[in-house]
Amino acid sequence: MRKLFLLSIIILVLKGSILSQKPYSEKVNFDYIRLPKNPLPKDIVGYSGEVVLSYEEEVINAKKVYEEAVIDAKKESESQKQEYKDKSLGNKIVNKALLNEGKPTDIKVENEYFAKIYDIEMIKNKYLQIPGLEISDDSKCKIIIDLKGFQIGDIEEKVKERKRKKDDKTITINFYKYAINHKHPMSVSVATDDYSFTLDETFTELEEYKTSYTSEYPKKYDLQKYWKTNKIPFLTKIDEKQTHGNLAKVSGFLKSNFGHTKMNYEAKIWMVKHKKFDYSDLYEAYEKVVTGYNNLIEEGQEEELKNSILGAITIWEKALEEYNPSTKKARINDKAAAAIHLNCAEAYMWLNKYSEAQKHINKVVVLNITKFENRSDKLKAFLKDHQARYKALLKG
Repeated sequence: MRKLFLLSIIILVLKGSILSQKPYSEKVNFDYIRLPKNPLPKDIVGYSGEVVLSYEEEVINAKKVYEEAVIDAKKESESQKQEYKDKSLGNKIVNKALLNEGKPTDIKVENEYFAKIYDIEMIKNKYLQIPGLEISDDSKCKIIIDLKGFQIGDIEEKVKERKRKKDDKTITINFYKYAINHKHPMSVSVATDDYSFTLDETFTELEEYKTSYTSEYPKKYDLQKYWKTNKIPFLTKIDEKQTHGNLAKVSGFLKSNFGHTKMNYEAKIWMVKHKKFDYSDLYEAYEKVVTGYNNLIEEGQEEELKNSILGAITIWEKALEEYNPSTKKARINDKAAAAIHLNCAEAYMWLNKYSEAQKHINKVVVLNITKFENRSDKLKAFLKDHQARYKALLKG
């Protein structure tokens, strides 16, 4: 009897699960224009760009010193060889026997790496482009990117023990590699000709050393041999990788702060399905809002996109009027309500109606359904940034 009762309970639970409303989302990708976080004054429509390699002279001078050292070493080697050649055979034999002096070898100057000097025009064309602003040499605003140069810190030998099986015994083998610490600091300065707008950014994170590693070798000698041959190409590679990576961050900073940048966004539009209920209104809202989202960056379509998105919101908010938390048999239950609130919040955000969007996000939080709360958290973070940019543009 007890088993029969438990079986009945399970059947009822499963039946309720099968019959309950099931929200699902459709992903929609569309483009929008991200507004600047720190817009330039409204009368500034362009800028002149400059790239400074503040380390260039230091590198050129260091190369000269190195080249002179190589020349001196070569001269000294030739002098020693000539001196040895001029000695009599007897003196050579005596020096070898008593002083262990043999035929002199070339004096080697260890290969030294110098920070790569980059092409300024390449940097300007690739990393100093800000969407929505024109580049003009006679502009009232100047933007300067200053590269401080690739810098090498400590180069440390690292030893790692690894266990290996040999002849049914476990042995420990040491593996050796070099850890190379390096950084490439950069800064940006922005100023209008009357200094009504100025900004200096030093990028603290670019002042921190990053670490790159060579391959591992089972013998120190093999590691040293590798480094002797590959030091320059290895350091060149990480110089270029870090420099371009840091320039990409600088470029992203400039676009985020001053540009009107075309971006792609992935929206989740929620709908509901259930055998007993008709949700054709939600499909109609879906078609309307997608039309609106796809027109976000189309010139001359502002009224159409606004009407399309508002039309979808009207349908969703009318559906939400059916929500009754006291009954689970309503067409719009807790899950359906949470899904529709998310739709409304996202749609209001794209209309720059942030207080309305926040109201719907708060309703999702109150409903306390993890699946939808997680989505609302992501939407809340994006909304906060979107609103801040919109306010900054109005203020600027």
